[in-house]
Amino acid sequence: MKSMVPLLAVSTSLLGCASPVIKPMTTPQEFLSAESLPLSPDSIPGLRTNIQSAEDRTVILFLHGMGDACPGYAIDEKLGWLSIDVEKSLHIQRSSPNSDPHKADDTLTIPDFDTSDPKSTLVVQRNRYTSTDTGKEVDAVEVTWSGLDRWLKDNQLGYDISTRRLPSKPPDQLNRGDSILNCVDAVGGGYDQSRVPVNRFFKDGLMDRNLADVVVYVGSYGPKIIREFADAICRVVKDDPLNGQATERCDWSKAPSTFSTHFMFVTHSLGSRIVYDTLLELSGKHTRPDTLVLEPDGLAKGGAAIRTLMSNTKAIYMMANQLPMLGLAYASPKLTSSEGPIRLEEISRQASSRTVPTEAATSLQPSSATAAKRRQAKRLAISSANEHYDDPILSLATRRADTVSQAIPLSTPPRLDIVAFSDANDLLSYSLPEWYNDLADATGVYVTNVFVHNGIRWLWLLENPQTAHLGYITNQREVWKVIACGATKNLKPSCETTR
Repeated sequence: MKSMVPLLAVSTSLLGCASPVIKPMTTPQEFLSAESLPLSPDSIPGLRTNIQSAEDRTVILFLHGMGDACPGYAIDEKLGWLSIDVEKSLHIQRSSPNSDPHKADDTLTIPDFDTSDPKSTLVVQRNRYTSTDTGKEVDAVEVTWSGLDRWLKDNQLGYDISTRRLPSKPPDQLNRGDSILNCVDAVGGGYDQSRVPVNRFFKDGLMDRNLADVVVYVGSYGPKIIREFADAICRVVKDDPLNGQATERCDWSKAPSTFSTHFMFVTHSLGSRIVYDTLLELSGKHTRPDTLVLEPDGLAKGGAAIRTLMSNTKAIYMMANQLPMLGLAYASPKLTSSEGPIRLEEISRQASSRTVPTEAATSLQPSSATAAKRRQAKRLAISSANEHYDDPILSLATRRADTVSQAIPLSTPPRLDIVAFSDANDLLSYSLPEWYNDLADATGVYVTNVFVHNGIRWLWLLENPQTAHLGYITNQREVWKVIACGATKNLKPSCETTR
């Protein structure tokens, strides 16, 4: 028995086992009463909680990040993010239980309307579910934008790939977490210089097929991806049939002005920035200097639907979040060394000296009117201080609160949870910094970091970089249990085991 002790110690040092560390960044004020909050400030609502609280339909929208992705990466029930085990944790059941687990209920191809290039497309897939708790409809919607620039990487960098990249094996021969590449064209293999195996792995994969997407997105091609993703969201809001190929852009003016559907986004890597930029563009906030991304006339006609979408977005779960790094690409040339990042306690001091005149405050009780004015003043101070730094979370939080208040002046903004999952050993992931403390006070946005370990930490010296970045997708214990069931600060997720 004694001989087992050193063996156990060595095994622990090899594996580096851990539980998720959950750190909410919220300092709620007195006016955020218990009645206005579905959960305590220290709690993260999971997808299941939001599904149960929905009055009607729930939409879970998945968006991949950099790298090559093919349809099925998220909603293939055996290989994708939303595996059968996760479905059980969510208490949802496929509406077509006899359907092929590798085949989606609906598939729509959205062409590149800018060029009509048949090789440049975005694909939307949807599976329909029913909540076994409430009987309400749950839609899992997967958006694959990789087809919009995969050909661009092939044309520009394919010559540099030293090992020929081929489509993946049939789905039945793959395991969950394997890349589904049945939509790719063979490319590469013609590089005639010697490239040793480890360097080949990083150059061919990390640089030529992954980080290339970041360069494409932050450049002049990025608005195309935003336009196509916004088109997909429009169709989901309208609950359009998702079959065949779209022949014209989605018309926001035909979307319902009010609806009770709950929306949640689950993203990986670069996908989180695409979600923020798209929501900001839909709300009228320009994310690209001197570039008109979305037609303002169409957005004006669909303004009511977009406001409802913003209000009904309940959570954004970000795996391998990259917002701090990507934010460097959006800094204004007018930014000075004394500006941003913004610490909200400093904003609070600025806001305390401001007054925001409003006639609607006269209809409220004195305490409520004071709280509403304070929220508005703080949002104004955040927007002013964020002018040149343009932090995406601060921009979305204030824009969303202002957009919602257009319909109900001085109302408490509905709660939106932003949950960032990061592995400290993931070279391409960043936790969210402390300057988001107290954001809930002014905007209703609750920010939480969840620190996880996706791979084995060998002797506490090394964690496989690929596993650290992609391991969120298969990390049932630390990632998907929190996404599915929620969690509370310093406690493990309160949910049955998903395996």
